[in-house]
Amino acid sequence: MKNMVLILSIPLAFMGIVLATFTYFGYLENPKSEFATFEEMESAGLISAGWLPEYFPKSATRIRESHNIDTNSVWATFEYDRADVKSMEEVCQKIAESNAGSKYLCPPYDSRTSTMIFRNDGEAYYLSYDNGI
Repeated sequence: MKNMVLILSIPLAFMGIVLATFTYFGYLENPKSEFATFEEMESAGLISAGWLPEYFPKSATRIRESHNIDTNSVWATFEYDRADVKSMEEVCQKIAESNAGSKYLCPPYDSRTSTMIFRNDGEAYYLSYDNGI
């Protein structure tokens, strides 16, 4: 009986180590962060590191961000003050508008695709990825 428990526990332990390793390295490749305010996010270095743009709304709160180190893709969700989209509108082009909100295409246009979606309910999304050009 002891031998059977030992024989069964070795593969289970190995599977646990493999799972923990993939989880750890997956986190390193796709770090996630959350910030209460724009200032908190900015001081963490996400703008200076290039993960989020300088024109990111200063009123942003409840920011949830994730990026992929290998592909340079970035995803963010946040809440914003509807009056605070001026800095972004000076840089980005509005490409769609509906009763639900507006969608913008943001620079750089040649090497990346970056979009911001501002919903009228105060929730927003940012997505940026390399075009491979």
